[in-house]
Amino acid sequence: MKHHYWEAPIVIYLFLGGLGGGIFFLSALFDLIIAPGSGLLFFAPVFFALAALALGCFFLVFELGQPPVFWRVFTTKTAIIKWGAVLLSVAMIFGFVWWASYLYVLGWEWTFGLAAALEGVRPIMLGVAGVAGFGIMVYTGVMLSTLKAHAFWATPALPVLFTVSALSTACAAIALSLGGAVDVNVIGAVVAEIIHEIVHIVDIVLVVAEI
Repeated sequence: MKHHYWEAPIVIYLFLGGLGGGIFFLSALFDLIIAPGSGLLFFAPVFFALAALALGCFFLVFELGQPPVFWRVFTTKTAIIKWGAVLLSVAMIFGFVWWASYLYVLGWEWTFGLAAALEGVRPIMLGVAGVAGFGIMVYTGVMLSTLKAHAFWATPALPVLFTVSALSTACAAIALSLGGAVDVNVIGAVVAEIIHEIVHIVDIVLVVAEI
């Protein structure tokens, strides 16, 4: 019997998937609940979330071994990987639309009309992307927990560990990129500093939880 062993691509996919999902979740949490109206500060973090998920999808398709028929994963009724693909797609689509609504900050005047058209639905877009992002974080652990060959993997502890790890890396990514490419006023700078302090404290707690 020929055995297939997961190698580096699937490891990278799991890391990038958790990172992107965590950024979406935390961005939505801050913009919609903790610091309403701070969405513009997450322009750069959301870009990195989109890039991480896109690159992660590439590694996942590469690892599956049949890139031309990747679409079959969406037609599978019972495979756990289908739900991962759905969550990734939802997060990327809604997250990209939200991010595109802020393209005017780059000085692209032709995007002003797009920003005006999407202004009213920004909270919905980021909210949906955030919920999907949370699902992605949990899913990365759930997928491995379905493999019964490893005793520790087949426990509820693994999805929790993956979620905590994803949130930790997302906190670090947000701390490094918050407010990037955006000219903020004094109020925006103060809000950014407060968010930085929060994510630093939360990240410390999450790292201790991981250990």
